[in-house]
Amino acid sequence: MNDLPAFPKPSQLEGHEQLTPKQRRKLLVEFFYEQHGICACGCGRTMTLTTGDLASATIDHEKPQPMGHKKNDARSNLRAFRWDCNSKKGSRRDYKP
Repeated sequence: MNDLPAFPKPSQLEGHEQLTPKQRRKLLVEFFYEQHGICACGCGRTMTLTTGDLASATIDHEKPQPMGHKKNDARSNLRAFRWDCNSKKGSRRDYKP
């Protein structure tokens, strides 16, 4: 018999994880310090933890899932990006700054 409840949480399906906004913010701060405030896209520019400017740090998927697939918020697939780099990257996997 299947161990999943009748209405499983999204994180219980297909091994994918989904984070709460509080968990995402905590990870953002951790990634920011692990990356020494440098954007993960490879541009070499610095980020800030303040909100509302183009240099703001955001957390996003390094390898995004195609449209229609569940997001995989596993720590190994997340990085901190500058807001402007993240918006330019979009959902492309082959982005080069």
